[in-house]
Amino acid sequence: IHLGSCTKAITAVLLARLVDQGLLRWDDSLGSQATQLGERLPQSHRAVTLEQLLQHRGGFPPNARDWWLTRGRNVSEYRSEILVDSLNNLQLDPPGKTEVYSNLGYMAAGLIAEYRTGESWEELLQREVFQPLGLKSAGFGPRSLHGSLEQPWGHSLDQETLKSSQHDNPPALGPAGTVHLSIADWFRFCELFAGGGPPDFLRA
Repeated sequence: IHLGSCTKAITAVLLARLVDQGLLRWDDSLGSQATQLGERLPQSHRAVTLEQLLQHRGGFPPNARDWWLTRGRNVSEYRSEILVDSLNNLQLDPPGKTEVYSNLGYMAAGLIAEYRTGESWEELLQREVFQPLGLKSAGFGPRSLHGSLEQPWGHSLDQETLKSSQHDNPPALGPAGTVHLSIADWFRFCELFAGGGPPDFLRA
């Protein structure tokens, strides 16, 4: 199944793992982890913290101005470009004041981890979440490609007609919504929140 926005729960667990390991702090910001990127963001939002982003209280807009901006680069670079473009061209709220559900904010949270570790969110998720939890079916993007019928296809609305497709959210949106996995593996992940999972995987 395509998890869509439930990917955010997995991203939050990844970031908590990195905090447990001392690689990140909840008060880290893009400005503190990526000075050159931070200097390109509006002054008012350079110090938005990882905690605020995960709580949808960073003052970020719900979505990017263009999720497909600057294709062809590695995914971390065009996530950075999308963030700069969006925060400099869209209306922002004061950080910490209001709750606005933000896919862009979760992408930014993933970027903080990418800059701190030098690895992509996809690489980090594989090592820190998928492998330790044994989520062997987990991956990114469409469940099947090139006309394969191995897995169910999604659908998109064409005027008033639903049409099957193998498209997915753009890769840049990854930390907010591009994971797929089986129902059994989704249940295995959810067990974490009921006291399951490997010992010492994540502190309460």
